Amino acid sequence: MCGRYFLAADGETIARRFALRAVPEVAPRYNVAPGQRAWIIRREGEEVVATPMTWGFLPHWAKPDFRHRPINARAETIAQKPIFRDAWRRARRCLVPASGFYEWEQTLAGKMPWAIAAADGELLAMAGIWDEWRDAEAKSHSSFAILTRPAEPPVDRLHERMPVLMPLHHQALWLSGPPAAAETLLALPNEVPLRMWRVSRRVNDAHHDEASLIEPMSASTGAPD
Repeated sequence: MCGRYFLAADGETIARRFALRAVPEVAPRYNVAPGQRAWIIRREGEEVVATPMTWGFLPHWAKPDFRHRPINARAETIAQKPIFRDAWRRARRCLVPASGFYEWEQTLAGKMPWAIAAADGELLAMAGIWDEWRDAEAKSHSSFAILTRPAEPPVDRLHERMPVLMPLHHQALWLSGPPAAAETLLALPNEVPLRMWRVSRRVNDAHHDEASLIEPMSASTGAPD
C-alpha cells in the first residue's frame, strides 16, 4: 500500500522531470498524509500540467454524505471497482510525483518506519487516478488515489503491497493512452530499482514535516547514522 510519502523537490525539478510548461509553486514536503492537498501530474487538453488535489478519492457521482474516500486503488481491479470505474473509463489517470514513500516493519519493539526511493535518486512517478466532485454551489473538489500492486523486492520484506511506479518511457501512455493500453502497463513487473533505509519514528505523526524525517537511522539504536 502507500499511506505516506515525501516530495523533497522544488517546482523547477518537477517541471523538468515531467516536461511541464509551467513551473508549479511546490514547497518540499517530507510527510504527505491522506486527507492533505498534494501535487499530481495529469493531462489537460494537449498539455501536461501539475495540479494540487486532495489525497482521498471522491467520485464525481458521490452524494454529499459520501464518507468512503480511499487513498489507494488496487491495480488488479481498478477497471471493475465501482468507485473507480467511471473515472477509469474517462481516462482520469495521473502521476503522483514523490522523492520516496514510507513503509513500516512490524518488530517486537513496535512498527519501525522505512523510507523507500529510486536507487538512482530520481523522482518517482506513482500511478494514480483522480476525479472531480462538485457541491451544491458547483464548487469543484478534486481528489486522487494512488494505485498499488503486489510488492516486489525490496518492499516485499515490509508489506505485501507497494505503489505502481511508472518508468519514464511509460508515462506518456499512462497519461494519454486509451484505458485498454493503460491497463496493460499495470500487469508489468516493476521496472524502477529501489533502495530503502530506516528512518525516525517521528514520521508516524503526520504533524511532523521536516527534512530530518528522511535521514537514515541506525537499525540497532534508532539513532541517526
